[in-house]
Amino acid sequence: MAESQETFKRLVIDQGNVELAFPDDWEVHAEEAGHLRMEPSDQRVRLEVSYSMLEARPQPPAVDRLREILRVGPPEPHDDVLVHSVMGLPQEVYWADYVFRRQDAQGQYRQAHARWLLATNGLLQALVSYHYWDDDAGWAVRLWEEIVPTLLLDRGRPAGGPPTSGKAQFTLMHRE
Repeated sequence: MAESQETFKRLVIDQGNVELAFPDDWEVHAEEAGHLRMEPSDQRVRLEVSYSMLEARPQPPAVDRLREILRVGPPEPHDDVLVHSVMGLPQEVYWADYVFRRQDAQGQYRQAHARWLLATNGLLQALVSYHYWDDDAGWAVRLWEEIVPTLLLDRGRPAGGPPTSGKAQFTLMHRE
């Protein structure tokens, strides 16, 4: 894969509990549901991130939690998708991709993709979703492959508030 010349910002949530890079020309929006949404001005792709502290009790395996999220989270259940694991990160990471039809800004129904990723380090759990149109898959998938390895989970500092509280910080990260 050829490296892009994209310049990235680093999203830092709650003093570093979750960090993730995304293109620096994307806009960031705090959603009332408690997650952050990042997207370019043309809205051809969308990246969303949220996290929670895990309860101090045995948790189901992360891959099973992702499957449950896919079964109950999206508008239509997706319990038959292939789940991928990501190796080489300091936390456990699983993701899945599914295809669906969605209406675009012009009112046309088009094929789209949603990728849902669950990462955990035993103390925190982050959920990342990524949506893109099928005809943008070439560049959108390459971008996903650059974003995912930047995901870091810390050790669970006390939260300064949900992402909507304005505690998220942004710093620039440029590709050398």
